[in-house]
Amino acid sequence: MGEGKMEEKANPSAPGGPQLAPPAYYGLKDQPLPYPATYQPKKRRNPCCCCFKWFCSILVILIVALGIAALIFWLVVRPKLPEYDVTNVRLTGLDTSVTSSQLNTQVAFTLDTYNPNKRMGFYYDDFYIEVKTLDLVLGKGSLPSFYQGHQNRTIVESVLQSDTIVLTSVDTTLLTSASASKMLLLYVKVDVNTRIKVGDFKTNKIKVKVRCVVEIDPTISTGSQILNNSCKVKT
Repeated sequence: MGEGKMEEKANPSAPGGPQLAPPAYYGLKDQPLPYPATYQPKKRRNPCCCCFKWFCSILVILIVALGIAALIFWLVVRPKLPEYDVTNVRLTGLDTSVTSSQLNTQVAFTLDTYNPNKRMGFYYDDFYIEVKTLDLVLGKGSLPSFYQGHQNRTIVESVLQSDTIVLTSVDTTLLTSASASKMLLLYVKVDVNTRIKVGDFKTNKIKVKVRCVVEIDPTISTGSQILNNSCKVKT
């Protein structure tokens, strides 16, 4: 009797016995099948965009190359500006003791130029020089062209002539006061075109401007009348 009951419990197919659930498929039955991959055509590149990228790349390469070349040039040549100094000024014809309202003056002028560079030379065209005080041009003229080699000092001289100067009463008063105080400020302008020479290479012309303020004693009759001076160079 006991064995028969155990067999009934163990046989699921027996009539009236417990029904077991069918085996589960762990959710695979309800999942949709993947769709087949569709063909997607490749996007065509815009030719204008490619050209722009090439242009930017070439431009960057050129800028970098020029920067490297400039750095190498500076390291090898170590360029320095030439130095200029007014070493002699002697003004004559500034006689304000007479009642005449006209003057004709001369300026004996000496310019000291120095090239401190070891590998650079300078080709100078003619120098243009003008000397003024107040608004009066006391003398103007030129200096001859020349070549200045490495670490060379060249001293050039000239006598500058003025046109006839017509004085106002204010000009006469100021010049008389300057003579009495033994101090007159002169403003010297020197303009010249120059080319730089490095080895066999020569640059185009570069304009050099020298501006000097020179303090003189106009009562000194011989030698230089300079009391003090300062010069600045612009290119």
